[in-house]
Amino acid sequence: MASITIQQVIDNRLCHYCGTCEGICPKNAIKSEFDGNIWTPTIDKHQCDHCGLCYTVCPGRKVSCNFNFLLGSYLRCYASSSKDKKIKNMGSSGGIVTTISLMLLKKKLVDGIVVLGMSLEKPWLPKVKIAYTPDEVMKAAQSKYVLYPVNKILREISKSDKTFAFVGIPCQIHGIKNVMKENEEIRRKIKYTIGLFCGSNPPFAATRYLIDKFANKDVEGVKSLEYRAGAFPGHFKAVFKDGNIIDIPKNKYGFVNRLFPIHRCNLCLDHTNELADISVGDAWGYGKRNTAYVILRTEKGSDIFSKILPFIEAKRIDEKTVIHGQYSMLYNKKVRAVARYNILNKKRHPVPEYNIYNKHVSVITIVFEKLFLFFDGLLQHQVFIKLIFYLPVKVGKTISSFINLFNRVGINHWRAIYD
Repeated sequence: MASITIQQVIDNRLCHYCGTCEGICPKNAIKSEFDGNIWTPTIDKHQCDHCGLCYTVCPGRKVSCNFNFLLGSYLRCYASSSKDKKIKNMGSSGGIVTTISLMLLKKKLVDGIVVLGMSLEKPWLPKVKIAYTPDEVMKAAQSKYVLYPVNKILREISKSDKTFAFVGIPCQIHGIKNVMKENEEIRRKIKYTIGLFCGSNPPFAATRYLIDKFANKDVEGVKSLEYRAGAFPGHFKAVFKDGNIIDIPKNKYGFVNRLFPIHRCNLCLDHTNELADISVGDAWGYGKRNTAYVILRTEKGSDIFSKILPFIEAKRIDEKTVIHGQYSMLYNKKVRAVARYNILNKKRHPVPEYNIYNKHVSVITIVFEKLFLFFDGLLQHQVFIKLIFYLPVKVGKTISSFINLFNRVGINHWRAIYD
């Protein structure tokens, strides 16, 4: 029997907090514990028999993929949005993921859709669910900008005799794919994977920070919470039990991602969800508001996209259109993260097992990353996380602006090389 568990992954700060280990553990020995900031897997040493399965499938430790290309392997790219105004306005990226999910249920291609909704008991917290009806799919629309152990749903899936489509961010899809290699039953039950673009999701501490700074209230007073409410590109909207409301435009609250970085996210090389059957993300820079970039990666992805064509607007585009619209996040994942990886690897610090090369990494990027490795470590320190709640919001915005300044210099340098 193997003696290695995901505790080693956690101790080395390589955990994605995706929930794969919890969902796949045959002894139910792993549970994601919420400390008010993040859900961390904990191991019941009395239940664990050291089978090593959690370590084998952990996407934080290893991802079997060639990340050498900016968009990964794909068949075709589209700019798309739903023709249904209600669906389009409810969703984050043109309502495409919602449209796909509704079609899969309507045509009975799957029995349920794995989605991230909000808890009924604690409406300020996200909760993974299986949507079996169109109404449940609609209620789960919109992005949730918080790391959550979605893959713990694998435990429920393994007990079911139904089939599913899975909607998730890259690390969650990586975990699903790792499990599929080891578990034929899961491979048969999860028929489709729908991937969301991801720049990097912050812990729940970022949500608490917004509520604290903009409303001076505790999260437990929240009656409803949305991260992309209203017209595109959306607002962070919290409605409180006392009737008060905070409504922050997306371009005014994005800075919190930089205040609560996750070490493993800073080493992630996948922005456009390269292992999914079909990938979907905001079409920034495309021109049409509330439109999605859609990347068809497999024949299964192409097949389900063809089935929703009567219900969507879709225009074929080339990869450069997607790349230009996603320059900032692609730079962060394909250049900065590679620089971080190379620096840490040379210093013999724990890093994920990747297949990468550093074609797009310049000397300027390496110099910046050496500075930011120290800065990222400072931001992730528990003392700082506690301190940031006591500092004026202007301090947080200044820190974010400082990081963004370095980003812009690096992006412009990389763009000149790439173009």
